[in-house]
Amino acid sequence: MKTLIIYDATGYVINNITGNYRVPVGVPYLEVDVPEGKHINLSAGVDVSVAPHEVVLEDIPPSEIELVRLEMARNNAEMFETIIMLTGGM
Repeated sequence: MKTLIIYDATGYVINNITGNYRVPVGVPYLEVDVPEGKHINLSAGVDVSVAPHEVVLEDIPPSEIELVRLEMARNNAEMFETIIMLTGGM
């Protein structure tokens, strides 16, 4: 889905809108597709040192639930390996 990024001359993001919006006139903006698993890095904003300007994206950090799931999967794998070692393989 397209996202409208409105920013100033330094690259500071003033507003970002997803969904229905009207493209501004006379104000710097970008329309971008933000890939799944990424979001706009609002502290970095828009890189105005390159032409054309580019929105700075970053990976969305995993949620606490995702971290717990990864830890459980790791523990299950270790347990399975231990069982295989103790039973002499299958």
